[in-house]
Amino acid sequence: MKKLLVAILLVLLPMAVNAAVHYDEDLDDYADKSAAESSGPWSGTSSSRITLASGAEALGGTGKCWKIDWTSSGGTIYLHLPLASHQLSAVYIRFYYKHTGQRYANSKLLKLHGVRDDDSYSNFTITGGYAGIFGQLNIGNGLGITNDSTCGYRYTLPTNSCLQSGTITHYASSDLSNTVFDGNWHYIEVYCKYNTNTGSTLNDDGEFALWVDSEDGTPTYRVTGINMRHPDNSMYFSSVSFGDWANSDYLGFYDYFDNIVISDSYIGPLDYEPSCVDTPGLCGSENDCTTAGWNWCDGTCQASACEEEPPLTPVKTSTWNVPGTVRVR
Repeated sequence: MKKLLVAILLVLLPMAVNAAVHYDEDLDDYADKSAAESSGPWSGTSSSRITLASGAEALGGTGKCWKIDWTSSGGTIYLHLPLASHQLSAVYIRFYYKHTGQRYANSKLLKLHGVRDDDSYSNFTITGGYAGIFGQLNIGNGLGITNDSTCGYRYTLPTNSCLQSGTITHYASSDLSNTVFDGNWHYIEVYCKYNTNTGSTLNDDGEFALWVDSEDGTPTYRVTGINMRHPDNSMYFSSVSFGDWANSDYLGFYDYFDNIVISDSYIGPLDYEPSCVDTPGLCGSENDCTTAGWNWCDGTCQASACEEEPPLTPVKTSTWNVPGTVRVR
């Protein structure tokens, strides 16, 4: 277990100035489920259908991972991590996911929760879709406990028709179901940023992104220019839950989660190594910096434009009683 570590500094999407990793859990250091519940940050794991699987079932065939049993009944079963103390209005969540058993499932992989009137609501959900189709991400504006179904964005569509005038800048070229539900482990990362408001006026500056097995940091799906936070709601995410719910009409499967990281900067898959193209601080020369599209400023590569030197202020001088000179004021 590693918590509160210094984050990887990346500039793929907007991020906080003081980047930090808030959770980094491969689960291998927990002796068992009871140890994870008592000494770790996890809650909501009391159901007997949630276990800490080990060995061959875990990522890489070793260590441990969370396992949720959806073979006999559905409903709400979830793994829960608190976020409120970190005051994150923008967050990256990386996890590895595996789905085995019945392909035609209807479950929710991840939900981000906020706070309104001292109660928690969900306004961002990665859903497995309906009947085994990994095809949609749902968001809402925080006016109700279960309003994350207010607006659905389909990964394979380059257009949008809900919650203001969001702009889709990336979308999947094919159905992701065959990838995500094939019984193998897959890297999934999400980025979500709350919109702001000026007084009671909502600003369309929220955004989210999704990565599925992306090796170079390019989002699989990204939407900008949306709002999903009512001005009466908290500016910060209160918690994230994994699993959460499955439809009783589609059972006979297991959900697995491993290597969960929560940060305020892009995380990437386990073998991801940032490059000069991703992070200006890694560019060691002016040529590398400018070729990557950054700005070379006084020997340092940076994302922001260089500050211009202020013009020099003319200095008045006076010459007195010097033969052959003219007095200057």
